[in-house]
Amino acid sequence: MNHRQIRGTRALALAIFAALIGPPDPAAAERPADSAAAAHLPGQLVVDFTPAATAEQRRQVRASVGSAVEKVLPGTAAEVLDLGPGQSVAKARERLERNPAVRYAEPNFRLVPHAATGDDPLRGEQWALDRTGVPAAWNLTTGTRDVVVAVLDSGVDIRHPDLAGDASTGPNLWTNPGESGSGRETNEVDDDGNGYVDDARGWNFWGHPDPTDYNGHGTAAAGIIGAIGGNGAGITGLNRRVRIMPLQVWNDGTAGVAEALHYAASHGVRVANGSFGIPFSQVIEDALAANPQILLSVSAGNQAWDVEQNPGERYPCVSRLPNVVCVAATDRDDSLAGFSNWGATSVDLGAPGVDLLTLGLPRRISEYEDFVTPLEGRWATGGAGNRWAVSGDVGEWPTQGRDPVDLDDSPGGPYEPNSDSRVEMEEGIDLTGYDRCGGSYVLQRSDLGAGDVLRLEASAQGVDWTLLAERSGSSNSAGGVVDLTAFEGRPNLRLRFRLVSDDTGEGRGVRIGYTYVYCYRGTYRGDEYPRVSGTSFAAPQVSGAAALLLAHKPWLTTAELRGTLLGTVEPLGHLAGRTVTGGRLDVSAALAGRRPAAAPARQPVSPVKPRAVAKRPLMLRVRSAGKEAKVRPLVCRPPEVPCLRRTPPEFKPRLPAGRRPLLRVFASERASTVRLRRRDGGRLVGKIIARNRVRGRFRVRLPALRGRSETYYVTMRYPGGRSASGTLKLRRTQR
Repeated sequence: MNHRQIRGTRALALAIFAALIGPPDPAAAERPADSAAAAHLPGQLVVDFTPAATAEQRRQVRASVGSAVEKVLPGTAAEVLDLGPGQSVAKARERLERNPAVRYAEPNFRLVPHAATGDDPLRGEQWALDRTGVPAAWNLTTGTRDVVVAVLDSGVDIRHPDLAGDASTGPNLWTNPGESGSGRETNEVDDDGNGYVDDARGWNFWGHPDPTDYNGHGTAAAGIIGAIGGNGAGITGLNRRVRIMPLQVWNDGTAGVAEALHYAASHGVRVANGSFGIPFSQVIEDALAANPQILLSVSAGNQAWDVEQNPGERYPCVSRLPNVVCVAATDRDDSLAGFSNWGATSVDLGAPGVDLLTLGLPRRISEYEDFVTPLEGRWATGGAGNRWAVSGDVGEWPTQGRDPVDLDDSPGGPYEPNSDSRVEMEEGIDLTGYDRCGGSYVLQRSDLGAGDVLRLEASAQGVDWTLLAERSGSSNSAGGVVDLTAFEGRPNLRLRFRLVSDDTGEGRGVRIGYTYVYCYRGTYRGDEYPRVSGTSFAAPQVSGAAALLLAHKPWLTTAELRGTLLGTVEPLGHLAGRTVTGGRLDVSAALAGRRPAAAPARQPVSPVKPRAVAKRPLMLRVRSAGKEAKVRPLVCRPPEVPCLRRTPPEFKPRLPAGRRPLLRVFASERASTVRLRRRDGGRLVGKIIARNRVRGRFRVRLPALRGRSETYYVTMRYPGGRSASGTLKLRRTQR
């Protein structure tokens, strides 16, 4: 079966419900991208191989970390690898990056939205449209459905009346013509042959055709870009007519974003919106570079930071690629919003991002349990062999979730034979008056012996229990979705986990990351228009403006489109020196072309630099007795270092005995420190340091070789914490 077809319970669970988990509180959206909560999807690495890597070398690479291929990302040779049980993502990455067949290996970073979404469904004026001159721009065009904007987010609720429309307006939603009509939407056949089954309205990149938004973030962004205008209801988007392509990427991390960019490009998309921030991702950078026809508008972040001081946490805002626009948030006073990040060489412009009226989801109920505090008062435990408790790191099973603890059936060791232990809710959940109810759970780790099972059960009164799901065997990060429609309208839903084992063996058990119960009301009532704030909603102002500009001038190239948006900003003193342009988005000026469309060039920001900047990586050359060895590049770490990505073989020049070799170092930029340490019997002893040398070349005289060979580890540290390192092995010539 094609890997993008529906992948059963696990795919459906994570496709729909991983978006539900977070963040459950507004503050969670503001956490830095490198926090334990937002670091990366557990047990996964995104790996790309060198062009010369053979199939056998690839197999050996995967085997070296006990991994299996989750999927191959379209448009690239990169693979998403599921690591074996007990494998550390950090250690596996370090091991793979030392392999000469690996171009890069990086975690599959979680996406961290830049949002602070209000919950109150309030109506009010859309002040941002007036501030950016949109009504004047509408004299030229109100948009066209010939333009498609891809929304890379938590999905989009395609049922919202201000997107779905009616018979008189039609929808502002993209439809895949190759998968639509005559029942092709749900026939489980890849009718258009693009590798995605039933992708009639977009795609969820956990491998499911349903891009429905269960969080609200993506729907809010879509509303700013293109809520239907002139329909006598709700609000209007910046484009009264446009087509929104929902691409749910939150569940699949950076791999999902890269795949979504290739997907959008394959359908002719010119504009995309991505309101998130993560550590640097090579797989996304490659996808953007491979699809220069797409202009991606991204958010600057809500930490009130200068991103130049925190570049490692604000990708893709700090990408140097010419098809990325990074957007800060401004308020009603045309000042930089108090929460907004800024950056004189990274953040291109400002756009309204405070108190914006947009589209929301129907009122819902949600109960989220992440097991970060003791169970007392919330969950009761019991049964034979009961040891259920919340637990932190336990040796071979480190925590993998967003918090430092998980729910463990047997902390510190295996469960017992012949056990039937349970952990259940003490207080029920009232589902009276709600429908569209379901639930989800995530197992961070599981190791169950043959014949042993973990069961998830539900009860409406705590007496008779209904089996919802059952899991067995071993897995490294798995999940499930459960149907709770049978309990809708009932006042006392309770869930419980049971671990049942036989007498034939033991397993390590399970670690449960979270449970989630949700219900949505079935119909829209007309009040689903919340006010939101955040750079997440400033970015769609720019992507919406780009779509409107393409509706007016569809012949524009990506460079001209970006140049027009940035070259026609309204200059603001509050943004001078804090953004590249020093101004705020002006849609009317962009469409009228009153100012020159010359976008200021973005300057490189350490540590994220374009791969083409360094023509010359860090190199070594050894000279002795009038002979000089070949030049070799060193291994680059981290991947952001601007040097060759290919790991060289060991550098082994042969040198005469008794001579002190001269090491000449060639660097691509000014270096802070070069350090050489000699390996002696497995230990690193001594050091030779050269400091503050000018770019280009300098020399270090090494001691004479004492034996047949000596090995040095060489590290060059650049400003900003970047480094390159490699191995230098010197061998003595035969006498």
